[in-house]
Amino acid sequence: MGCRADRRALLDRICAQVPQALAPGGALLLVHSSLCGVDRTCAALSASGLKAEVVARVRQPFGPVMLARAAWFEERGIIAPGQRDEELVVVRGVRPV
Repeated sequence: MGCRADRRALLDRICAQVPQALAPGGALLLVHSSLCGVDRTCAALSASGLKAEVVARVRQPFGPVMLARAAWFEERGIIAPGQRDEELVVVRGVRPV
C-alpha cells in the first residue's frame, strides 16, 4: 500500500470494508486522534452504510510516538508550533438491522 499525503489510508480502508464484517446490529468502535479528521471518519462510515457517531472524546498529552513526530507534524502545519497534546475520539459505527 502506498503512502497517502493525508495519512488516512488505513482509516479509509477500515471505513469502507468494516460493514461486510459486521452482523446486522453489530458495532465498530474506532479510536483515533482528531488530527486524522473525525468528520471524515464519520462521513466515510456513513457512506458505507453505518450509523456513525462520536461517543467519547478526551484531550491528553502526546505519547512517545507523537512526541517523536511532533516536529514533522509542525513542519506540515498539522499541529500548531509547540502543540504537544491531542484529542482522542471514539467513533461508533452501527450496521442497521
